[in-house]
Amino acid sequence: MAAKGVTGGVEVGPSHLKEVFFRMGLSDKGIVVLSGAHTLGRAHPERSGFEGPWTKDLLKELLKGESEGLLKLPMHKVLVEDPKFHSYVELYKQFLGLNGMQVHEKFRKLFTSVSNQDIPSIALSQDAAKSWFATNLEPYLNDIVFSYITVGNEAIPGDYASYIASAMQNLQNILNAGNLASTTKVTTVVSTGVLATSYPPSSSAFSLEARDNLIKILGFLSAQGSPLMVNVYPYFAYAAEPKNAALRLCTIYCQGTSSSGWELEISEHV
Repeated sequence: MAAKGVTGGVEVGPSHLKEVFFRMGLSDKGIVVLSGAHTLGRAHPERSGFEGPWTKDLLKELLKGESEGLLKLPMHKVLVEDPKFHSYVELYKQFLGLNGMQVHEKFRKLFTSVSNQDIPSIALSQDAAKSWFATNLEPYLNDIVFSYITVGNEAIPGDYASYIASAMQNLQNILNAGNLASTTKVTTVVSTGVLATSYPPSSSAFSLEARDNLIKILGFLSAQGSPLMVNVYPYFAYAAEPKNAALRLCTIYCQGTSSSGWELEISEHV
């Protein structure tokens, strides 16, 4: 089904996709691969203005045309309408593996996630952690380098938050035993909701609900040299105050190439 939602007044065509993703270092092939990640979960109207579930085989479904129950965003339709994108859709649709697509060449480095519901069992049992690893990573290790295992998504604060540090440690034990710790890092993903204050950045502080669990997690991350991942939705700032929040800043775009130019771009609009 065709998606209905907001696009911020931007016409989503091949040139727009390339403008956005080329500056992030992706090629035409990379844009198609990234789009193939729309296979798990669903779109949420409060996040993007679109609502509906993703399909498990997006690239195959795109070539069928309109499909009942399949959420197609404007960017997805571009993948089959643009000849160059279309050629890569045809290429990747034939591969099986993770979510119906095997990623290779420079896209072999991926991250995989522990669902929030699985966190407690992995935290409480090393055997459960081994079982999760054997199902979700082990079969693919010869073909794919997993750069990160993310334990939960925006689970802090919440019912699963107190289990995250222990779950991370149990997965780290498996990586250590398999000599994988140098290539695969364990982390978690938080939202900016873990902050009690965020502006100015120098005054940022964790909320009381999140702080105790984050202190344990940050201790683990520091010891392992792993990053803390954050879901950032700068479009919300633009949607709330379009007069004060520059669209270029919210889409992480700057015409200048120097650091001083980037700082100037920010200072003009913050």
